[in-house]
Amino acid sequence: MKYLVFEESDRTLDLGFKKELDELVTQVSQRTDYKKIQKILISANFSAGVQALTNKISDGNFEHIGFNNDAEGENGENADQNDEYKIPAKLAQKYVVVGEGHRISFLLSILMASQNSKVLL
Repeated sequence: MKYLVFEESDRTLDLGFKKELDELVTQVSQRTDYKKIQKILISANFSAGVQALTNKISDGNFEHIGFNNDAEGENGENADQNDEYKIPAKLAQKYVVVGEGHRISFLLSILMASQNSKVLL
């Protein structure tokens, strides 16, 4: 095992899976190579539950990368943020709901229309 990834951590906890996540972390942490495993936790927010899970998987040794382009943070403090992690001003974020039978053709049409652009799907 090289990576342990928790995607949508806040949502997973909101759905009541704290016990299952705790059990998973306990089992994986017993591996002899646990310290070599890169742990990645992705969340839309940094709630108390997400903070607790972060501390559990990292033993308190982690790097928090947040995205906030506002001049002030959530609590009114100055946002002390590295430019490397700011959301690019020209970034266009979109989503489209596509029927199951049309997903591949829609994906191909986006790729063909975006040949001279950078696209992340």
